[in-house]
Amino acid sequence: MSMVKTSVLVVFVALLTLSSIPAFAQSGSGTALVSDDKGSSDAITVTMTGVTAPTSGKQFVGWLASEYRKVSIGVISVDNSGAVSHTHNSSSSLYSGLNLIRNYNALIITEENEGDIPSSPSSNVIYSAVIPTASIAHIRKLLSSSTDGSTTGILADLKSELQTASDAATSASNATTASVIDDYLQQVIDTIEGSVLSTATSATNAATAANDAATGDSTDDYTSVAANYASVNSEISNITSWATSARDLAVAARAKSDVSLKKGLIGPGGGTIIAFLASGATGVSTDASAGGVDGAVVSAQQMATYNITAVALDESKLTAPAAGDNTVPVLFSLMLLVAFASIIIGSFIVYRRKGVSLSA
Repeated sequence: MSMVKTSVLVVFVALLTLSSIPAFAQSGSGTALVSDDKGSSDAITVTMTGVTAPTSGKQFVGWLASEYRKVSIGVISVDNSGAVSHTHNSSSSLYSGLNLIRNYNALIITEENEGDIPSSPSSNVIYSAVIPTASIAHIRKLLSSSTDGSTTGILADLKSELQTASDAATSASNATTASVIDDYLQQVIDTIEGSVLSTATSATNAATAANDAATGDSTDDYTSVAANYASVNSEISNITSWATSARDLAVAARAKSDVSLKKGLIGPGGGTIIAFLASGATGVSTDASAGGVDGAVVSAQQMATYNITAVALDESKLTAPAAGDNTVPVLFSLMLLVAFASIIIGSFIVYRRKGVSLSA
């Protein structure tokens, strides 16, 4: 091979090598955590450090992604120290109010031209994170869609059931005759035995299943699931204990004939039916590890923490939104309407043409 040809080959290889190097060194990492704002799991906070700022004339834009769509959560600003602190909630112009865990399982940050946020992300993905498909299905059962068809999730169902029992206990406390008190106490017992305890078991099963779903695939990140599922189960264990204590007190209160003795067990007040049910719903203010259903919700959301790194998005790991996503039925209805209108218009055109042919 001549020296000229060799030189040309070296230059060509060098150009190929340079073209594969990104415009700037991608560095930094962080997390994105979903939380409640005006609705359930409708806000997300991105926190990162060591981030290299975008190139001149460019900006970072955050997106949440599912198998069907990608939506922006706004411009991701980087401060002089390379830190990111970005919150997308009801005060954001792009806020949708959707349950973000129900609808998405990936987060990406792309580099875009400065100015308006585009309607869809560019292919220049700088950072990404994915909640594993095998785990997100179980986390969604906890926070957005339960096995009985509810679109609120097991934990919201559990809190609603505790509230039903609490309302009956409050009515018992306000009643003045033993027979009426006993009727309300039976409602407490029936709600706990018929709903609360079984729903609590479903919550434990879902959290455990999310952790057990780890496939061993090194490209899946189960770190957040493994770190937080036990906290969910700990909260559920507390709730089960409090609900059982409330049930036992209701049984004991019904066995008493004296109204004042019944009400002493009903509450309000420490160690009463009303107090135990309140603890189950919202926790104990003096114990951070005993957050009730509210604490279980936070821990479940932490199971779905995005661990952001400088890697491209693997589109094959995207999932469809969970059942209960109301945007899908709306789109489907619109499609049916358009199809129905097309049939009517087409039929009318055919009919007109036949009419013209016959008259001719």
